[in-house]
Amino acid sequence: MLEPPNLDLVRVLTRPETIKAVGVSEKTWERLEALGDVPTKTRLFQGRVGYRLVHVKEWLDARRETSTARELIDSNWKQVGATAAAVVAKAVRQ
Repeated sequence: MLEPPNLDLVRVLTRPETIKAVGVSEKTWERLEALGDVPTKTRLFQGRVGYRLVHVKEWLDARRETSTARELIDSNWKQVGATAAAVVAKAVRQ
């Protein structure tokens, strides 16, 4: 059986749809455009430009912030501490 095509690869968002999907204001988008820091545009025909959903996703992924090693360690120790506290509380109740 044929699998349906992945329309995310070809779907094109309008400028307002892209701004809404990314979650920034019109003014912020204008600043990003001025800096050339927006997803790749796709010219559909003269006077009609959009942003392919796949390019918007790639653009967002490139902007993802990763945790520092210190943040990861602190986060893990907080989880260990919470688990230890729960075990102690359970032991005290028994």
